[in-house]
Amino acid sequence: GNYKIEERNLVSAKFNDNHLYGLNEVVVHSGAYAQLMRYRLNVNDKVVYEQRSDGLIIATPTGSTAYSLSCGGPILKPDVEALLLVPICPHSLNDRPMVVPSSSEITLRYDSEQNVSAGIDLDGDTVSELKMGDNLLIKKAEKSICLIHPENYDYFDNLKSKLLWGKDKRHE
Repeated sequence: GNYKIEERNLVSAKFNDNHLYGLNEVVVHSGAYAQLMRYRLNVNDKVVYEQRSDGLIIATPTGSTAYSLSCGGPILKPDVEALLLVPICPHSLNDRPMVVPSSSEITLRYDSEQNVSAGIDLDGDTVSELKMGDNLLIKKAEKSICLIHPENYDYFDNLKSKLLWGKDKRHE
């Protein structure tokens, strides 16, 4: 009885006949080292940009401290109702991470230049691939997940511990 329950959002990815779920993120990537992929990104049926990059991370607040963070994305507290859009090594310096409301519907249209497929990863596992012309629909899942924490759990204490915030590295 000495615990507290925290509900966390999941992300949903749909394409063709596939429907997948992740806790941290959906990653679409070129599948090859240092190979750019081309895609068009829409949010709520509005074109945001057409981009060439190594890929795109669509992260939940839980995933904001995972792959997204290593690609320069911001940290979001888990109870923030948002999704992160973080390009992986974009070809243009103008492409930056974005935060959109969790109610957004994100569509990625894959347009390959070499007619090769793009990988789709969920929480670090490659689960499928996109072919040229495929559309991937990403949004907050209708499902959620409950985490059980010790009664004294504090999100910011956990972040400080894992990211070594406030540690003087000169004396270690």
